[in-house]
Amino acid sequence: AQPLCEIGHLLGFRTVVIDDRWAFANRERFPHATDIRVGAFEETLNSLDINEHSYVVVVTRGHVWDETSVKAVLRRNPAYVGMIGSKRRAKTTLERLGEQGYSPAELSRIHTPLGLDIAAETPAEIAVAIAAELIRARRGGSLETLSLSVKARPSGPFKFTGN
Repeated sequence: AQPLCEIGHLLGFRTVVIDDRWAFANRERFPHATDIRVGAFEETLNSLDINEHSYVVVVTRGHVWDETSVKAVLRRNPAYVGMIGSKRRAKTTLERLGEQGYSPAELSRIHTPLGLDIAAETPAEIAVAIAAELIRARRGGSLETLSLSVKARPSGPFKFTGN
C-alpha cells in the first residue's frame, strides 16, 4: 500500500488510506496520503463519499476484510473497484459474493486480482502494475503495447539468413 499511495499521489489521485490499526495507518508510513482514517473497514468506507468518480483499491491484510471492503463500496458504483489476492482467492471471493446475491454484472466490475500483468514481484512493481490499471480505467486505454517494433514483428518464428 505504501508505494501505491506514493504513486497515486504522483498521478494526481486523492489518496485515502484506511486501516483498523494505528500502527499501520499513520502519516509516517503514508506521508503522501490526502487523508488517513483508522477504524473498522466497513464503517470507515461507509463514511466516505464514494461515487462514480472514485477509484477504490482494496489491499487489506486478509480476505475477510477484502470481501467486507468490496461489499461496502461495490453498490455505490465507483469508477473502479480493485481487490488484491491470488487467482484462487479472487475466484473464491467472487463465488461467495455471487452466492450472497451480487449479480454477474456487479461482480464483473471487480478487478481481481488487480493490476496489469507485467510480471511484477516487489511491492513497488506491484504498485506500478496496479497504478497502470488505474490509469487505463481512468483514461479508457487499451492493453496494447505502444511499441512500434513489437507491433511490426511477424507472427511466426524469425528466419535469419546471411551472416
